[in-house]
Amino acid sequence: MVEKLSRFGLTQRTSLLLLLLVALLASGALLVPKDAEAACCGWYTTTVYYFDAAKTQYAGECWNDGCSSDSGCTGTTNTAYHTLSRSCCETCQQ
Repeated sequence: MVEKLSRFGLTQRTSLLLLLLVALLASGALLVPKDAEAACCGWYTTTVYYFDAAKTQYAGECWNDGCSSDSGCTGTTNTAYHTLSRSCCETCQQ
């Protein structure tokens, strides 16, 4: 292996540093937020609760408006079955 590296003028230390640099750049790309999330300054979140696993029998819902600071719940909200949805309610100035 040392012979192959030296053929390209690379030492083991240089090869290791290059490998670490590539790994760092690749992991950094995973940490960058998606465009939609980066441009959103407030989220409207709704959780809908159901009495059954098929999610056909509505039980209640909770909401949280990150833009107007409004939140609340109606109906029964202590069931095991629910869905969560989020939508952007305020776009940041770019």
